[in-house]
Amino acid sequence: MKKYLFSFLAIALVIIGSAFIKRTTVTKKTEPAPNACIFFQFIGTATSESSVENPANWLEVSDITTGCDNVNHRACRICVKETAVQGTAPNRTLKPTAIINAAFTGPGGTWYVVAGPTGDVQQARNRS
Repeated sequence: MKKYLFSFLAIALVIIGSAFIKRTTVTKKTEPAPNACIFFQFIGTATSESSVENPANWLEVSDITTGCDNVNHRACRICVKETAVQGTAPNRTLKPTAIINAAFTGPGGTWYVVAGPTGDVQQARNRS
């Protein structure tokens, strides 16, 4: 009987002692994904390199594919790094320092966007 009494006493002490221990909850700070992508549509005229590369000629949209057939003739939509954007959704704009690289098509004398390791464009969908 003494064995059981000491066991019950030990269990009771653990339960009572745990009631006085302060519990802390660790919360992780969630950071935006480093490769988060914001979509923009070209609203300028694709007849000059400076027009395509001008951040003021791009308007935020909800996706990258609508209206773009992915033929490299004219700028259409891009996906840019979150670090190249300012403001809050859905009215974000490209920072004036955003780097958009354009390439000349030749036929028709128009320009399209080139995505790549240089610049802020992660993905480009152009149109014919």
